[in-house]
Amino acid sequence: MSAPPDERRRYSAQRLTAGVAVCPACLVHLPVQSAFCPSCRFTGEDSMRMFPHGLPPLQPMLDAANLWTPADQAAIARRVRKTTHRFPQIRWSLCSVDAAAIDNLRVFGFWMLNASPLAEGETAEQRAWTALLVFNGATGKAALVPGYGVEPWLGDDAWERILLEMAVAWGRGKRRVAVTRFFDAAEKSLRKACRKVWKQLRRQESE
Repeated sequence: MSAPPDERRRYSAQRLTAGVAVCPACLVHLPVQSAFCPSCRFTGEDSMRMFPHGLPPLQPMLDAANLWTPADQAAIARRVRKTTHRFPQIRWSLCSVDAAAIDNLRVFGFWMLNASPLAEGETAEQRAWTALLVFNGATGKAALVPGYGVEPWLGDDAWERILLEMAVAWGRGKRRVAVTRFFDAAEKSLRKACRKVWKQLRRQESE
């Protein structure tokens, strides 16, 4: 995460937080370097069998379901840039689909995040710091799938609360406003997580 304005020292996520992995199928916390979920037995290969399709590289925004007008997309892009300016480590990718058959959007997003080829100039480290926000126009559902670099900073419960910030505006058809509120809430939570980490670092360095 970005440092507070008066702090410029950088630390790795491994030093700041314990690695946390969550099963995309059942949301159980996984042991470090687990090959499969001990609760539901889900593995990454399962998602490849569930969605045996080719994928393009991830994009900043891919509105396959036509949920937003060009003006909406431009406004959303501006809001994303504000959050990216504050937290430059995170690479945001927004994607909409229109598929009633997708019953677990989190697993679908997990597949997209891991199976999409790297874009030209994109590195594996950047992909690990990608947060993929997926919308299903057919069901009205949304899911946030964090890469491994993002995952330790906010837990799944926190992301669920952030997603709920979109609910009222989304239900009223104000989809651009809904996404803006998501990023407002996400930035607030990330700032809180950043302050907590810096307090922990100061305590450690004073010992």
